[in-house]
Amino acid sequence: MKMKCVFVYAVDTCQELDDIQYGSTNCIHGHGDSVMKIGDYCTFSCPSGFKLMGAKTVHCTKTGYDYTPPHCQGENMGYGLYYHTDS
Repeated sequence: MKMKCVFVYAVDTCQELDDIQYGSTNCIHGHGDSVMKIGDYCTFSCPSGFKLMGAKTVHCTKTGYDYTPPHCQGENMGYGLYYHTDS
């Protein structure tokens, strides 16, 4: 019988997440520093006219984040998609 070794990459920290396009990211550091560690999490939100597509919250785990960060999608206003612009 052949044995196969599988390595699982474990982390102590997760990469800080940037703001999502057209939205914002709020990361909670439970350790009083700016490093994302296991158990810390990030929440996401979108402005009016956009809908959050995906998980609202992602957690830092020993294998990285538990979900792919979401994105903001323009809502259908009856005549196409509405996109927020900064002016």
